[in-house]
Amino acid sequence: MNINFQGLVDLHTLPTSEPLLPLYEAVVNSIQSINQANIADGQIHIKIEREGSISLFEGENWETDIDNIIIQDNGVGFTEDNFKSFNTYASDFKKMLGCKGVGRMIWLKAFASVKVESTYFESGSWFHRAFTFDKVNAVGNETKEHVDGDAHNVTIISLQNLRSKNRASTPKKLSTIARDLLNHCFIYFVMGKAPRITISDETETISINNLFDNIRKEDISTVEFSIEDKAFRLIHFKNYNPNSSIHCLNMCANDRRVSSTNLQSVFNGVNSKFINAQGAFVYNGYITSEYLDENVNRERTSFNISDTESSMFAKVTKNEIIAKAVELALDYLRDELVAYNNSKREKIEHFVRNVNPRYRLLLRRYPECIDNILIFNDEDKMELELFKQEQQYKLKLKEEGKELEKIIKTNVNADNIVKKTTEYAEKLSEMGKSSLAEYILHRKTVLDLLERNLKYQDNNQYAYEQSIHQIVFPMQQTSDDIDYTAHNLWLIDEKLSYHYYLASDKKIKSMDPIQSDSKNEPDITIFDSPFAFTDENEQPFRNITIIEFKRPGREAYGDSENPIQQVIEYMDDFTNGKIKTKDGLTIDGTSNIRFFCYILCDISEKLHKYIKQYDFQLTPDSQGYYLYSKSYNAYMEIIPYNKMIKDSKKRNKILFDKLFDQ
Repeated sequence: MNINFQGLVDLHTLPTSEPLLPLYEAVVNSIQSINQANIADGQIHIKIEREGSISLFEGENWETDIDNIIIQDNGVGFTEDNFKSFNTYASDFKKMLGCKGVGRMIWLKAFASVKVESTYFESGSWFHRAFTFDKVNAVGNETKEHVDGDAHNVTIISLQNLRSKNRASTPKKLSTIARDLLNHCFIYFVMGKAPRITISDETETISINNLFDNIRKEDISTVEFSIEDKAFRLIHFKNYNPNSSIHCLNMCANDRRVSSTNLQSVFNGVNSKFINAQGAFVYNGYITSEYLDENVNRERTSFNISDTESSMFAKVTKNEIIAKAVELALDYLRDELVAYNNSKREKIEHFVRNVNPRYRLLLRRYPECIDNILIFNDEDKMELELFKQEQQYKLKLKEEGKELEKIIKTNVNADNIVKKTTEYAEKLSEMGKSSLAEYILHRKTVLDLLERNLKYQDNNQYAYEQSIHQIVFPMQQTSDDIDYTAHNLWLIDEKLSYHYYLASDKKIKSMDPIQSDSKNEPDITIFDSPFAFTDENEQPFRNITIIEFKRPGREAYGDSENPIQQVIEYMDDFTNGKIKTKDGLTIDGTSNIRFFCYILCDISEKLHKYIKQYDFQLTPDSQGYYLYSKSYNAYMEIIPYNKMIKDSKKRNKILFDKLFDQ
């Protein structure tokens, strides 16, 4: 039978989550080779060769992509039996060690070729064997020579030319590779089966054994458990490595990691390290079992075990194994979890109490939601987490309402129905209060933002009027473009929130309800009372509101920049008989149209002169000015920015007090 070797290699997979698997396979082969020969002083050295390094600063290098990885060991070497096994696909020569005879195929998934050199002792003599390994020729260029004199065991595996598609996912930093290698071979170290292993590149050398030796023995613990008739071992490990950040559970086969499960969700939303007297650590668990050894796939990337359904050949499911291991891990970490959850609760309650009180109800009615909340230092992310839980609570209420409907239809116990209905109504009422709290908090945030914009900016200049305009209503938008609630017209007047059509920073001729040639561009124009809702004899628009913004702190105004005159010109545009509705009705300037005009500004000496010229009157609080123009049927008001903020705070004070003083 002819075999397409390249096609055979292609049948195997290299998960993107395990880019270093070819290295792991080579190192494990070296460990087994050393243990096979019972070598007391076993040595494995890994050399990382890069495309090159770029010196950014003196004494510092930026790690470039890996090109080659060279693994050297002093194991038994490529004896005749070992070479025959290597040259036989799916060889069972090392079956007792859990080897599937296909690990070398993974080399070729990531590297273009492999070069092997081995000096070994066999039948009373020393030999040197060399060959290449690639997808085209499989094993090729094999040579075997007798070595005269004394020699020593040396085998060198050169993984050459990392494929471009694998470079992005392969770690570059030497410390990362060293840490991942220790994690993969952790069982060998725990069981005392690991030789001396070092890894280096052109700038540094790291001892894997030293990484392991730095682990306190009391930070490693082992527990046995069984499911059905299958025995398992779970190794607990408190990993204090500052570069490790994920709590995980590793399922292993034949003393090496195969798959990993992130434990964030099962640890009740723990997304940071545990902290004890020794410092900050992540939990790493390692599950071993003959059952897992027997059911690992050929590539050792997964298990031939169903997640949820047992079978004749695999009675225990993956989920059952993980669930039991998680239970044991939670018990092992009991003290740390209590401390973490207490700290988390304090942080969340502090955030709700001092930053966003709208979620008080959530914590009172649905306190278990804290278990599902991730902790972030970023307030926006914290709020997002609380918002998610609030939506979950609303869904729970909805389901509770459906169940209540069923009870009402089937239950004859009137007292019980009344009680359940009352309790449900209270919850709904409270959710309504929560939405109101959100609304109030939004108003306070807007006022705080507006106040900041009215002060000197970083350049010791006042903000431009566009900044204020944008807060009140988005520029270059109309009421048709944004959500009904996505504006803050209440800052000026609560009544402005209710309107037929609004145009922000739009030329009059482009406004949808009318036809006009006017190129004038009021900051905000609001049309109220469309024709359909007015008497036949009335104008198509009962009220037109005009809002004009001027830069905070502005002092100089030329005659052409007089904001009062600008507003008057806008009114003229609407009442000169040249503007029509979309239906062709002429707006003829009769007294049926009422204008409300607001000028938002700081009152300078020049502006004060204009105010006197037009005979404006002081408002009752002496903070602003107003004028009623009979000829235009217009109420005009000049509102300093400080007055707008002060008035808005007064109108909302009782709401703010209720929210933040609960």
